[in-house]
Amino acid sequence: GRCLRRPDRRVRDDRPDRSPRRSPHPQRHQLPPQKQWPRLATLDKTRKHGRINTTKWLSFQPAKRLTIRPSLTRLAHLWLKDRGTNVLNAEETEDSWKFTLEPDFGDVFELAIGLSTGNLSPISKVGVRSSMANVILVVPYSAYERLSHATDEGSQPREHLMAVLELRHGCTKNGQSILTESDLRYTVGCFSSFLLSGDQSVIPHLRRLLKISKEHPWAEAEHHVSQSFQVWRSQHATQIRRLLAESNKWIEQNPAPEIPRSKNVIVMK
Repeated sequence: GRCLRRPDRRVRDDRPDRSPRRSPHPQRHQLPPQKQWPRLATLDKTRKHGRINTTKWLSFQPAKRLTIRPSLTRLAHLWLKDRGTNVLNAEETEDSWKFTLEPDFGDVFELAIGLSTGNLSPISKVGVRSSMANVILVVPYSAYERLSHATDEGSQPREHLMAVLELRHGCTKNGQSILTESDLRYTVGCFSSFLLSGDQSVIPHLRRLLKISKEHPWAEAEHHVSQSFQVWRSQHATQIRRLLAESNKWIEQNPAPEIPRSKNVIVMK
């Protein structure tokens, strides 16, 4: 016989073990209202026979969206891999990056500067080293920026020479500047010869060289700069020729300062 429904029973109590039937009409399947952050649709295929019955939405708050895209460290790792660099290890903290490359990579100075270029806030320290290097070369990024401006089109060679000297003066190994006395003697000889030849535009450079020489125990370079100013003010022809010959001798006997090279570099932003 047919089961009769009692008047006091509701329809949903007929089958307590099953969900209530839904209307096939589309107006009953309206999507939930839009929220103020983006949502990603996913299809629920867990129903009977694997049919798609409902559409669920995954909502991401603004504070969690950054975890969806790759981090800057990961992008840097992929960039190194794309250019054929074998990265053995990559570490990231709140304010620093550290990359360890294969032992045979060689000089990493330009690579470390390249990774430090741009706005990496809050990253303030970028380290790159080959796996066998121990001595760390610490490079202030501000000193390299002066060098990059000195290599722009229209800059004079003397500006580049001074920027390289400033870079070497700012770079340190074991807490000591890597600037050598031969670097300073070559640069002092060049700018002193310019001044004694009548070029007054190098006076600010000589004053800077005088200040740098006072920070190192190289009294001979300091004396040479001071004497160049005195002879230039006196305009004594004999003294000018004598000091000019000495300046040219310094240029011939000392190599020009070069951009630093190292297998273990930390760039300070």
